[in-house]
Amino acid sequence: MFYKILSHIAAWNEEANHHLVASVPVNWLLLMIGTILSLIGFPFFIDSLKAPTSPQTVTIDAVLDRKTPEWITLSGEFRKDLTLQIGVKDISTGKMFRIDGTYVPLVNPDSGKAVYVSVEAKELDSLPARAQISGVIESLPYEVKRELSKRTPITDVDLSTQLMIEKDRHPSVYTAGLIGFTITLLTAIYGIVISTLAVKGNTIFVHVPDRHLLARGLTSDATAEGVTVTGTFTFSQQSFTQRFLGVRSFWSIDDAGRLIFEANIDASEVTRLGKMIEEKKGHWTLVIPQDELKMLEAGVLFIAGASVPSIKIKGKNGDTILSFRSTEERQAFFARLVAQSPATHIR
Repeated sequence: MFYKILSHIAAWNEEANHHLVASVPVNWLLLMIGTILSLIGFPFFIDSLKAPTSPQTVTIDAVLDRKTPEWITLSGEFRKDLTLQIGVKDISTGKMFRIDGTYVPLVNPDSGKAVYVSVEAKELDSLPARAQISGVIESLPYEVKRELSKRTPITDVDLSTQLMIEKDRHPSVYTAGLIGFTITLLTAIYGIVISTLAVKGNTIFVHVPDRHLLARGLTSDATAEGVTVTGTFTFSQQSFTQRFLGVRSFWSIDDAGRLIFEANIDASEVTRLGKMIEEKKGHWTLVIPQDELKMLEAGVLFIAGASVPSIKIKGKNGDTILSFRSTEERQAFFARLVAQSPATHIR
């Protein structure tokens, strides 16, 4: 399953490598964007590591004097009779049919000073008379300040505060740090994966020995005139090289003992408007020197979620992978190859 998932990524990586945005392949452009976001987000992660791990216990008076950190714990008495709710009222009844915010004063009974605590409307009835609240200190929303200005001052409670506590909320530095760390981690994983796949030519090959191929003397009734090749071909007209995945090719052995694959490929580059940039349509060849046939590898090639029997040829200019529709077809190919090039060995 792991290899199949990886083969899907490899297939996408190969496809994205041929789609350009401002002359940059899409897969590498995404890596560049991720790297930029990581450079922006990672410092927030560092800041989150330096931030306190728990809220600091302070008094309401200290909060009003603005001598406290952002993340705090307060103790006091709830005055639910002074609750302020913001929302939409029914003009005819004056009752609120949509509540957007509920704010309850938390009062220091010794000084009479208070800060508002933002709570859910459904929590209002269950709030205790005295409580300890943790959260983030913030300025009151404009709508709350406007509503407060319309109210008659209370003599026993000082409600002139411009601050509120966002109950059970953590500082934004932790959220920003988590986002920064996640982006950095995902970018690093993505960079490692596409770089590794690029080195491997976006192919997932797993070595699996085949006893039939190792026997060498066995033959097969299947034919192997053509073979599907993944490797670097040369355009015969311009001596231009390009790597292709899964090209159906015909093969032969020349007088020098070289294994030659030939295919008709259209690799012309065309703009989105259909304008031809470079025409590369015609006869392409891939040549394997005789000395590179001395040690081949039997295995399985995973491509776009499928797995097919294959043979890998390690070369100085990159690996070539031959894939087949069945193990019998692979056996037929190898039998013919050994007949024409006896020095060939496989593991």
